[in-house]
Amino acid sequence: MSKPQIRKLLSAGVPVFFLWFVAFEWVGRTLPAVQYVTRALFILCCLIWFALRLKSNRSFVLPDLTIPFALFIAYQGIIIFRAPLTFHSFEVELTYIVYLLVFIFVVDSLHNWWKHDHWENALLNLAIIFSVLNLALVVYWWFNSAAINGNSFSTPPFGYRLPGLFLKHPNYEAAFLNLVAPIVLIRALQSTRWSKRIGWAVVFALFLTVEFFTSSRAGWLALFVGCGTTLMLLGLPMLKRGRTELLRLINFLKTVKGVLLIVLILISFIGFGLIFLWQANVTGHAPISSARVGIWAVGWNIFRTAPILGYGPGSFHVLSAVETQIPPGFYLVHAHNLFLQVAAEGGIVGILILTLIAGFGFHAFLRAWRKASESRKNRLAAYAGVAVAMAVHHLFDFAFEAPLYTISVLIIAALAIYDLRENSFTLSPRKWGIPIFSALVAVYLIGSIYALRGSSLYFNGVQLAQDNHWEDGTAKICQAAEGNHQLTIFDFQCGLAEATSAIRLEETNRVVSAAFYISRGLDHDPFWPVHWANLAALEWSLGHHSKGLELMEKAVELAPRNSTFALNLGWMYAQTGNTDAARSAYRQAILVDPWLIETTAYTRLIGQRIDSAKLIQEIQRYRSWRNPGVGWSEFTKGHYKDAEYYFKLAIEVNPRNVDAYSGLALVYLQSKDLSNAERMAKLALLNNTSSPRAHIAAGQVALDKGDKQQAIDHFAHMFTLISTNNQSSPYYESAYFRTYLPFDRVPQMHQALVSEEILEALELLVGLLQELGEEDDAQEVLYWINSQIH
Repeated sequence: MSKPQIRKLLSAGVPVFFLWFVAFEWVGRTLPAVQYVTRALFILCCLIWFALRLKSNRSFVLPDLTIPFALFIAYQGIIIFRAPLTFHSFEVELTYIVYLLVFIFVVDSLHNWWKHDHWENALLNLAIIFSVLNLALVVYWWFNSAAINGNSFSTPPFGYRLPGLFLKHPNYEAAFLNLVAPIVLIRALQSTRWSKRIGWAVVFALFLTVEFFTSSRAGWLALFVGCGTTLMLLGLPMLKRGRTELLRLINFLKTVKGVLLIVLILISFIGFGLIFLWQANVTGHAPISSARVGIWAVGWNIFRTAPILGYGPGSFHVLSAVETQIPPGFYLVHAHNLFLQVAAEGGIVGILILTLIAGFGFHAFLRAWRKASESRKNRLAAYAGVAVAMAVHHLFDFAFEAPLYTISVLIIAALAIYDLRENSFTLSPRKWGIPIFSALVAVYLIGSIYALRGSSLYFNGVQLAQDNHWEDGTAKICQAAEGNHQLTIFDFQCGLAEATSAIRLEETNRVVSAAFYISRGLDHDPFWPVHWANLAALEWSLGHHSKGLELMEKAVELAPRNSTFALNLGWMYAQTGNTDAARSAYRQAILVDPWLIETTAYTRLIGQRIDSAKLIQEIQRYRSWRNPGVGWSEFTKGHYKDAEYYFKLAIEVNPRNVDAYSGLALVYLQSKDLSNAERMAKLALLNNTSSPRAHIAAGQVALDKGDKQQAIDHFAHMFTLISTNNQSSPYYESAYFRTYLPFDRVPQMHQALVSEEILEALELLVGLLQELGEEDDAQEVLYWINSQIH
């Protein structure tokens, strides 16, 4: 291969590889190996870049936008120590440094190595790859749904929502597609050959289809407004050419063809609007007004408590948990609004710097537009559409959590304004550029070494614990905790592992160690209620009843909608003889989670202490008849026809309601309709393989078919799901960027997870395992059952 060919291959391939690598890093960022590799490669790439720039000795030409951007990052670094979790904010600041260096690198590459098309094509290629893979998921779901229902795709796959494979959330995937959709639109309209126009139109249709299945209403609105802005700017030259073309267009619209075109556009617009609204409804979205107002209120309340300086980068994850009093519930990883997010974390000063960035960017764009040629204006029209789409989307969402999205925005900003020499400044590579950028890389390197202390040891410990090697796993996790006190998840997970080992290895002295580590973690990180409840259960098991009761009261105060905490508080009150307080706590637990009525905890702890009939009536009065819970209530009473009716109503409202499909499967089993029972169980699993009820239904169907091995597989999967129940995973992923044990509550706490339905399935599993001679697995299930019901 010749040198020109190699250079061409590198020019085309490196930007794509760069973006793909960022996407991979985001998906796997909880793994230490991924973190080590990505940091090492980033630093290596920076060193290669600096070496090449020293060799060329050309000055760095940077847009003025770099100044407010760098100012924002510097300010965020200054207020790190105001953050509730300083260590987490420090890690976020390291990411900001990467963003600054990437922006400078992209601008510099446009001056020295790559052209517009290289970076644009990189974005487009990645978007196409993501879209094809996402669309494959839709097709897979549709094919399976059709096969289960026995039809030939008579029903479109509406109601399916993409999981967000590459940017962690479907809303982020929609935001990413909005960065490239206006570019594709311009390319389609600019193409002189119909074959190319059709090709780009197909790509645009692909993006539109995938965005539809993200069910992101903010993304839909942003796409419409962004592409509209692009088309409007594209039509400006026509308006400048005078009245002749305008009159020609108006006269055309008055003709029969023109009227038909207008009618067709209106019908299409209304039709697509109705389809999009229906998709939003059947995927379980609350009305956007009420949904966003509640979220924005949280961001506003956080901002009001520190309006000038805010709480530091990455603080919203922690503060929103305190403000919304969770778990359980919808955990807010961001404020769903750019200005509220920046206001909460950076205060008024942060908003002013953000405004400065927007002002610099807008001014630079106007200068670029005025001096641009006709072809350059077409590109700028696309970038303007991207900017407007981004602004609209961030009125209702916040996609900058995803590094790939953030870096893509910076690439487009660089493409729009890099060539404005009069709005740029230069840095001599030897005197200023390389020393400054090297200092940033050094800060990033040293900070990464500091931040990753103990990560590998901790990860190995978690893996060992998950593989049931609790002795070695616990030792490694606690060793990581001793080596890095600042990362509080190490303390919390060490305490959780010690508490579990105390039960599994029958070493009660380890409960003391578990309480110590969780208590030490809470000294620095008192924000997540589960940790307080865990410490309460441990203190109680040590015989420190007054302290345990006090701590559980605090956990319930921090998370009043957590039924598990209220249940344990009621039990503690009952043990101390405070009957009235116990009754009140039990009542709170059931009102929060009526499903408790179906559990063994209700029979053992609650039923004899409260007026069950009156409470059930109160629950039924507020429960929607379209909720599958009504169907399950009728099913437990043996009213199978009524249960079938309510389950079908729930499916009409939400065609992907897993509980309703699972319930219907069991109803059909009662009537010996094995064919329909199997169909409903398969639909339940197709819509959610993580539903315990779906696996119970599928296991029961398999037993009726005589397939014991399949029944074991489903019941074992159900056991894994309920025995590793975790309310903290969204918080851990957002606040700590680390992996964690599959459960989050100590076994010394009453879990209240076992219903008669689950208990029956687990007993069947034990019997089936014993038949196969799998005595160890059977004993593990029995151990867990006994820990729950005794």
